[in-house]
Amino acid sequence: ARAARVEPHLHGLALDRTADPVTGDAGGPLAGVPTLVKDNVEVRGWPAGHGTRAFVPAPSREHAEVTRQLLACGLDLLGTTRMPEYGLNASTEFADAEPTRNPWDPRFSAGASSGGAAAL
Repeated sequence: ARAARVEPHLHGLALDRTADPVTGDAGGPLAGVPTLVKDNVEVRGWPAGHGTRAFVPAPSREHAEVTRQLLACGLDLLGTTRMPEYGLNASTEFADAEPTRNPWDPRFSAGASSGGAAAL
């Protein structure tokens, strides 16, 4: 609910799967805790866009190792966060889309390769 409330202002989500999350191990120490992963993390069935429009992302075939670890801890994956193209820029801004905004001062972009994660 919080992400949905701020998303129209911050533009931090690359992929919103809050209605259909990937749920983690119910016996894990963080069972049921919601989280997001960056747009370059492979989650089976989800596209990983790497912050670029240079290619059309296809659904990932397998979970990345970090994804398996997060799910084993019990975390529920709600989507992916925006990042600059290939994570190479110091700000999460785009030529053809709204930038990811800093929640403390939306006149500025959220910076570095984890801009969407930082904003949210």
